[in-house]
Amino acid sequence: MKYKKVMISFEDKQHDLEVLKHAMDVTSKYNGTLTILHINSGHAGYPSRVMRTMEHSYTLEEIEKIVEAIPHEVPTTVELIKTDKIMNTIIDKSKDYDLLVMGHRHVSFIESLFGDSLDERVINSVECDVLTVKQGV
Repeated sequence: MKYKKVMISFEDKQHDLEVLKHAMDVTSKYNGTLTILHINSGHAGYPSRVMRTMEHSYTLEEIEKIVEAIPHEVPTTVELIKTDKIMNTIIDKSKDYDLLVMGHRHVSFIESLFGDSLDERVINSVECDVLTVKQGV
């Protein structure tokens, strides 16, 4: 299969810079287009007892600056959405794509008691192929 339309679910610069580079490599190989989807939850920018770190609420300009810092020839667009329905939004948006690229982070024992990680739930629910990139790769 050729991956002409690729989407990356971009969470944050610290974890997903390598994921973005992998997405650009795959997209370049197939002469495709890349959409960078970032979802700002309604809780972004506020401390949480559940999250390990405080989420950053990215602006379109911040994400575009991250993308521009990576040398590439891939046509890219950035889509920024604010919603608390992160999983459903990724699943809905992925319907228009051939490949979804996303990071994978190991969940702690306590977090695993509450179910699969977000990326595992998305992988099990989307219709397109998924490339997962482990943290630290």
